[in-house]
Amino acid sequence: MKNLNLCTDLESFVVIEKINEGYSGDDKYKVQKDGKFFLLRVGDLAKATEKEAEYNQLMLYADKEINTQKPITFGRTNDKFYSIVTWVDGTPIMDIIKEDDSLDYYQLGHNVGVELK
Repeated sequence: MKNLNLCTDLESFVVIEKINEGYSGDDKYKVQKDGKFFLLRVGDLAKATEKEAEYNQLMLYADKEINTQKPITFGRTNDKFYSIVTWVDGTPIMDIIKEDDSLDYYQLGHNVGVELK
């Protein structure tokens, strides 16, 4: 589709699609580099400290056997922050909830928390 001209760190990534799901308020994109997919988040610089803390938390899990995103890079420009993590295929939780309201979502959430712990 197009290359990202936000900063030189992102020039080698190609935007595959914009992602509209989620509640973070960040702009999210599926991007590609060297045949691999990644998730790019771009947001307001005012949220950079909070988002960098989230990114750093991911770094704690990077070497664990958890099927979660792996951190690639985090940076700032004059007015934006950006982060890139590995792409993890999955199904949005709201799609699952809409399909089957008989599941115990509290228990599923608890199980995820136990795995992360």
